[in-house]
Amino acid sequence: MMTPPSEQPDASTLPSTLHQADQCIEHLGADFSSLSRRFSELCSRFSEGRFHLAVLGQFKRGKSTFVNALLGEELLPTAIVPLTAIPTFIEHADRLQATIIFTDHRHNEICQPDGVDALRDFLARFVTESANPENKLGVSQVDVYYPSDLLKNGLVLIDTPGIGSTFRHNTVATLNFLPQCDAAVFVVSADPPPTEVEIEFLRQVQGKVRQLFFVLNKIDYISPEERQTALDFLQKVLHEQAGFPAKPAIFSLSAKQGLEARKFGSQELWQQSGMAEIEHHLLDFMAKEKSRVLGAAVSRKAADLIDDVLLQLRLASRSLEMPLVKLHECLEIFDRKLEEIDHQLQVTGDILTGERKRLHELLEENVNRLRGEAEQYLGKVVAEALGGSGQADPKQSAIQSILDAAIPEYFEKQNTRLTELISKRMDMVLKPHQVRADELIETLRQTAANLFEIPYHAPRSDQAFSLSRRPYWLTRRWSTRLNPLPMSLGDSLFSNGRQRIQKRLREQSRELILANVENLRWSLFQSIDDTFRRFSTALAERLRETKAATQEAIRAAAERRRNQGETISQELSRLETAVGELEGLQKILLEN
Repeated sequence: MMTPPSEQPDASTLPSTLHQADQCIEHLGADFSSLSRRFSELCSRFSEGRFHLAVLGQFKRGKSTFVNALLGEELLPTAIVPLTAIPTFIEHADRLQATIIFTDHRHNEICQPDGVDALRDFLARFVTESANPENKLGVSQVDVYYPSDLLKNGLVLIDTPGIGSTFRHNTVATLNFLPQCDAAVFVVSADPPPTEVEIEFLRQVQGKVRQLFFVLNKIDYISPEERQTALDFLQKVLHEQAGFPAKPAIFSLSAKQGLEARKFGSQELWQQSGMAEIEHHLLDFMAKEKSRVLGAAVSRKAADLIDDVLLQLRLASRSLEMPLVKLHECLEIFDRKLEEIDHQLQVTGDILTGERKRLHELLEENVNRLRGEAEQYLGKVVAEALGGSGQADPKQSAIQSILDAAIPEYFEKQNTRLTELISKRMDMVLKPHQVRADELIETLRQTAANLFEIPYHAPRSDQAFSLSRRPYWLTRRWSTRLNPLPMSLGDSLFSNGRQRIQKRLREQSRELILANVENLRWSLFQSIDDTFRRFSTALAERLRETKAATQEAIRAAAERRRNQGETISQELSRLETAVGELEGLQKILLEN
């Protein structure tokens, strides 16, 4: 029978239910310390649950102004030239702060300014092209902490580099970043209309981000009649050219007017700007979707952890009640099962070593192919730069500018391709071992439950469940710089001089290829090793924790039987009380 709607547990009870269960497990004592730690970690991850909302768009569409309007102050710098390829993460804190994170693991630079103006000036030193051209300072990302009601419930706004700007590889980097985000806002403007660059980007976005909102900005630049025309045109483009559903929801607004409304405290202008509508929509989406999705996942995971605690409690109770002879027989049988599982784990480790070697071989095979393809590609770029029809040779600065654009874009795409190839193969290789590990752990639990004749429940949630982690923006420094070419008068006048220039350029291009391919190869090589190492460590830790929750419970009970015979009844009463309390809390969790 279904519970009447009025009796369904309120989602707001989840934090208090988790807290009660956490306290109950903590009070069970040292024998339950491992499970208590895991449950406390789950509670912390839930309370700190972050929702990552990326703000996307082409240069000069008003992304940063839109973020500033949502926050109510000119927090982020805006510029008439493209900002540097650095994402800015904005999350809640009680006071203003900014942290600059560098690519070369230098110490972070931290600013705790007296006001927003000082913070914006500090950020401008690192994220503007005028102060930090081509990111010469090597900034990886910027974290901004700001006391905003909008951000209080875990919303993190991410202002991303503009797509399709002078730095074309930003677009590829942004696409690689999107799958880590929970949702995104794509900002276009009423004037000019969407470009081919934006449409192509949106085609590639499909499937990379779970939820996408569209914003038509700068409507204050056009008349009310033109606004509807621009809105209809954008809907048509999104549907017919970018492949989105017919008439996707679009928020028409003026971020500039919205920011002015916040400055002067005008609720009327805030409504007229269109910002009130999208602010309400985002808050509603956060309240409903985030709470629903995270609440359901956490409830299932918490219920599974309580099952682990109940298994250990019941094993301890049964061990205290069972005749000592029978208890030692069960313990010997269980120890033999543990030895068998340890042997299977060792076999798995040997297989994983071979799988890792084969992945390294796959990487080397693709890297060798990439060297040849890259040489052909850059050779063509250099040839076109020099001119194939006898026209005058361009200056080295012009060739350098072409390489500055061509190399990062080419290698970002190759990095994406190879990363996806290795990741898919890695998933295919590791998935069977993950399944086998789950089977071994379930065998261990089931064996203990059968031996001691106690209830057992299989897990209800994905064992790999985790709340949204902090997205990681991958910043690579691709080598693009040529050495100065010694240009003599003869070089510029005679064909053999021109040939010498071409030869030197080809040689330097080959050196750039080798450097960039090795950079890409080494990072993927390390990623393979790191993934296998973390997988093996996690597998061993899960088995160790399962053994601790079963074997140690039985041994601890046997020890009490020998040393504290007169207090057995008190211990049984304590365990039964804990079982009853946790079963009640688990029922509430499963009804969420």
